[in-house]
Amino acid sequence: MIEDKEKDKSKSTSSNEDTDRVEMKWTDDIEIKITEWSEKCEKIAILHEDASKRKKRLHYGLSFPMIIVPLIMSFSNQFFGDEHIYSNYINSFGYLMVGTLTGLSTFLNYAGKYIQHEVASNRYREVILEIEAILIKKKKYRIPADVSIEHIKSQIECLNKFSISL
Repeated sequence: MIEDKEKDKSKSTSSNEDTDRVEMKWTDDIEIKITEWSEKCEKIAILHEDASKRKKRLHYGLSFPMIIVPLIMSFSNQFFGDEHIYSNYINSFGYLMVGTLTGLSTFLNYAGKYIQHEVASNRYREVILEIEAILIKKKKYRIPADVSIEHIKSQIECLNKFSISL
């Protein structure tokens, strides 16, 4: 009976100790590590931004002819009519070209990819801004270092896992 009470005391003491929390203090090493994470995020954001611009150019490069060729075909049909010796060839070539470009655009999905890269770049930049917002404050006004580290680390891991690959 006495032993049971002592066990209960030890359980209650350990649970009280479990609620007491010692916060991790900010050190120069922690700031350096978080700054390194910010620099890596900046590099990845730039890569995603470049990929977004490249995919956007390809998207517009495929889309522009898909708009212009039918316009030219309609004009040539109205102007030359069916009497022209090459009108059937021009129409066939135009339809083939537009169909091929539409298929490529749909299959390669440059429109969706450039948007995904743009979103990924913006999200990495949000992490950078959050890191800067933390580091700009004096150490005594920041949230505990371990909380900041875990929060930033989980954001970066989530972005690395779910962002479109480069």
